Amino acid sequence: MRRRATSIVLAATAALALSGCTFTAVQATQKVYDPSDGVGATVGSVRVLNTMLLTDDGETGNLVTSFVNTGQQNVAMSVSWEGPNGRVDRNVYIPAGTVRDLGTGGNQFLLRGIDAELGGLFPVYFQYDDSAEELRVPVLDGDRPEYADLVPTTDDDTADDDTETAETTESE
Repeated sequence: MRRRATSIVLAATAALALSGCTFTAVQATQKVYDPSDGVGATVGSVRVLNTMLLTDDGETGNLVTSFVNTGQQNVAMSVSWEGPNGRVDRNVYIPAGTVRDLGTGGNQFLLRGIDAELGGLFPVYFQYDDSAEELRVPVLDGDRPEYADLVPTTDDDTADDDTETAETTESE
């Protein structure tokens, strides 16, 4: 009887010791991370996801990102970067409770006259109301098949901003 009780205690102790790390270890599924090549941030009630800049020449780039507005209010997100004549600001409208993709589906969000090095990081600012984040966005080209259709060509003046949902103003 004593032998049986010792075996049960040993088995219970071994089970706790071998599985006990799950009680104290951080679970990987609870960590926020960027699962793709892009980067992300949260600006107020808007999540900015998988942001990247695609270019072949480093002078004209397509900013690709997704916005998730988890709030109850429509948002006019200001997207800013340094252009050839100073800071360029554009507003992107994101209705409450929606997802808004930018730079995909034939509506490229072009940044012209930039100086972006392939493989480098390009600073882009996202702001609305009192919330702001600077993202250092990876600069990629179309070598990977999933990005080939997202890269603007240097002579493509037809791919431009979605004027219904983006306004551009330049300030020096």
